[in-house]
Amino acid sequence: MGILVAPLILCIGFYSAGFGHGDYIAARLMLPFACFVTGGYLGAGLVVSIVALIQWPLYGFLIDNSLRKVLAVVAIVVTHAALCWWLFTKGSEKFR
Repeated sequence: MGILVAPLILCIGFYSAGFGHGDYIAARLMLPFACFVTGGYLGAGLVVSIVALIQWPLYGFLIDNSLRKVLAVVAIVVTHAALCWWLFTKGSEKFR
């Protein structure tokens, strides 16, 4: 499922980013790890694409191979939400 969702989320993230001239709100919500990796450098399209294409399938892989699936989902959601919160509050000045 993550493999099918990743390209759609990547397209929505790039649309939100306005290809460098947008507000990055949807990108920060759906792809926080890609935004975190690029930091203040917003022109890293290849890096964002690679991390974004890996992020959602990795979530599925971690949940699928976990012995405690509910705990894995909670850990992923908390980590994802914490990174989103950081990007919106204390993250790079370029994202505000």
